[in-house]
Amino acid sequence: MSTGVEIIPLFIVMSLFAAAAGKSALNNAENSGLWKWNLNAAKRKNYSNSAQSVQPEIEQVNPVTSIATVMNDEELLLAALGDLGLVYDNDGGRIKLSVSNTDVAFVKDMSGAYAAEFDGGDATALSSAVENISELYKQKVQQKVYDNIMSRAAENGLSFESERVAADNSITLTFVVRRD
Repeated sequence: MSTGVEIIPLFIVMSLFAAAAGKSALNNAENSGLWKWNLNAAKRKNYSNSAQSVQPEIEQVNPVTSIATVMNDEELLLAALGDLGLVYDNDGGRIKLSVSNTDVAFVKDMSGAYAAEFDGGDATALSSAVENISELYKQKVQQKVYDNIMSRAAENGLSFESERVAADNSITLTFVVRRD
């Protein structure tokens, strides 16, 4: 006997790493994450010392040093800066602030991602600060993707079942798909 409704479990896994790899297609959240690697650059490079396995690439073009990121959403970047208590000036897409007594500007590159540019200062300390901003930015990207999924689920015939957060902060959402 059929009830006319077929229930199929659907698992959606959203992780920071998927977002960082550009695998999220919700509201232009692709290409969000920590660092963009520029393997073809012919400029002198310095690599910061960090306990993390992913090292940011620091390009130094005399006298300006640039730290490339894949942060591309201005609204989320500004929110991350605000949450960290950093005072900034958004001057037509060039976001200026002071970090460790050094003037830093987040400027979009040709790919549309922001790079942190500075002249002088401690490159290791500034790299660490940019990494902290990137971490908070990643969390904001994840929250935006999560909110988009949750808001669109019902209109796409999905019924929310459960949510699980793993140790790496990835989130597994379980939905039920109803077919009439």
